[in-house]
Amino acid sequence: MVGSAGAGFEVRAAEKGPFPELSWLKKKDFKGEVTADGSKVLLFEGKETLVFDEGSISFRTRAGIDAATRLPVFFEKDGLRRTYKFLPPPDPNMAPEGSFMKRIVQIRDQVHELTRMPARP
Repeated sequence: MVGSAGAGFEVRAAEKGPFPELSWLKKKDFKGEVTADGSKVLLFEGKETLVFDEGSISFRTRAGIDAATRLPVFFEKDGLRRTYKFLPPPDPNMAPEGSFMKRIVQIRDQVHELTRMPARP
């Protein structure tokens, strides 16, 4: 059941990694390097074919992969374009603040109170 919205499709998509739409990429599809938004991008062009019981459909595909990070920059299929943007990770030294921190302290105190050993008689 390729291409259906059933559970089989979800399992197959998960098997292809975090970017299943790029599973068609092969070394032979590499067409060169381009610059996009000031970054060097590896350009791939190919074809994706979906096979059904009553026939098949082929789509022209293009993808750009950041040369430094190897993360996708864009994906095009049959005239539609998807772009990807990856934000830098948050500062590891950043601490929770405000009402969030207040609630964390409340929960910690409640857990401590519920798990403390009773005093000896």
